[in-house]
Amino acid sequence: MISNKRTTDATVEPVTPTELDTHLRGDGALSSNDGTTLTTLITSAREYVEEYTRRALLSQTWTLVMDAWGANDGNLGWWDGVKEGAISQGNKGYIELPVGPLISVTSLSTYDSDNASTVFSSSNYFLDTNAVPGQVILNTGLVWPAFTRTRNGIEIIYVAGYGTVATSVPRPLKVAVTQLAAHWYENRELVSKSGKERLLAPMHVQAILDQYRVAKL
Repeated sequence: MISNKRTTDATVEPVTPTELDTHLRGDGALSSNDGTTLTTLITSAREYVEEYTRRALLSQTWTLVMDAWGANDGNLGWWDGVKEGAISQGNKGYIELPVGPLISVTSLSTYDSDNASTVFSSSNYFLDTNAVPGQVILNTGLVWPAFTRTRNGIEIIYVAGYGTVATSVPRPLKVAVTQLAAHWYENRELVSKSGKERLLAPMHVQAILDQYRVAKL
């Protein structure tokens, strides 16, 4: 089993309500109700973009939990890079993290059958923050630590995103968030295709997102 959950969300958005209001040809003089509505749409649009592209736009914390080493690479071979006898089968010396861009790894821990955790020292691995998705790579000659808890025996807490400020986000993705939020604002009742399929994003936004989408592991 693999679980990857956002545990701390971004503290800022890539677009401000005033910027969205200007895009909508407003005068920037937002009432409290308008400001709340636009803020909600911006957050929803940012989350849609993140889910579709599998990228975090701004710094946020994620927790990846696995039952086995290599469980997220689709290949559960034994032995290579793993301690014999551990419930830690996997055949790669690296772990791909589901959401990028990778900024840092807060901790990599394993659990025993008494639910006690042990932190695997960061001196035993290094990070590839340029790879998409990012990777935790085991140092040469080392093995992943053993664990004995049969479920959720491995936990990796990591930080992903382009940065902590809106200017860190690539301009095309900021445009996508802006245009998607504006589309939802101007179409309060979602347009339907042939009365069946709901159109969540206009085609020009989808075209931007397709350029940034990370393939499933």
